[in-house]
Amino acid sequence: MVEKYSLTPEHEAQLYPWHLKWVDIALRTKLQTPEERRQVYDAVNGLYDAANLKRPEKIQFVPSPFVGAITAGFCAALYWHKQTGETVENTEATNDWLFKLAKKINPKIPSLMVACARNSWTMYSGGNMWAGGADYLSFFRHVVKLDIDFSKWAHYETCAMLSGFRWVHERFCIVSDFPIKLQIDNANRPHCSDGPSHAWADGFEIYHWHGYRIPDDKKWIINNKSEVTLKKILAEKNAELRRVMCEVVEFKPLLKSAKVISTDTDGNGLERRLLSVQLDGETIRLLEVQNGTLEPDGSRRKFILGALPGNSPHECVAASYGINPKYYNEAVRT
Repeated sequence: MVEKYSLTPEHEAQLYPWHLKWVDIALRTKLQTPEERRQVYDAVNGLYDAANLKRPEKIQFVPSPFVGAITAGFCAALYWHKQTGETVENTEATNDWLFKLAKKINPKIPSLMVACARNSWTMYSGGNMWAGGADYLSFFRHVVKLDIDFSKWAHYETCAMLSGFRWVHERFCIVSDFPIKLQIDNANRPHCSDGPSHAWADGFEIYHWHGYRIPDDKKWIINNKSEVTLKKILAEKNAELRRVMCEVVEFKPLLKSAKVISTDTDGNGLERRLLSVQLDGETIRLLEVQNGTLEPDGSRRKFILGALPGNSPHECVAASYGINPKYYNEAVRT
């Protein structure tokens, strides 16, 4: 294969500073200026031109992804209805606030409008929060200055730098503003231990715990830690969310009354413990393990798992893989 170019020492010296520049873009918490919106407006039209598509009839700026998703879904349904003249049977629960809003806007297709809003992710782009690809290409455009025509891609770069999420439809484009709050952990994962990791100017918020998105109906795990009881932890069916609940309260509800049945070490020499906890007269068996990978600060995260049959951590782990403990030999954990 013929090598078309190679990075010079000067180029390589710019890799990390360029990376930091785009990290700042991805983590931006300053609202768009009128001039930036004008640039994004032109760039969106440029994207349609580059794709040989008719320019959108409407480019609308909104304060948050929440408003953007609903607006994009509703507009898609309304354009379809205008084009076809067809109606859709209403199947949504009438006490749903989104259905009520849709019904006020167009009583003929509220169910379709709600369905389109809930599926609007199929036409969205991440904007500045998808900086990982844009920073790579922009490096070769601005630093390496490859002899490539970047004129069409430049519109995408502008949108990635100066706007948040956007929803692209053949008839319209919805563009979200930046959040006013965005918190991360040491590994640059969205995280906040006492509130939302992201917040937008209109009040929309989302929660993360070390990169894991907390469902909206589970925000109490972060906001009201006193409600994270042993009973609620064990009742949670989602294993990842159960782990988050344990970490949020530092495993205290589980470990305070736990009795150690057996201990051993895994393939990395990390201690594992088989525990038992009494809950409403029932004995619950748990397996405490440690992550094989270190956190950025050098610590290791613990995991509390439901224990399968076995008299030792080794036997319980083997059972989780469906392997006879006599033949299961964990050499290395990664």
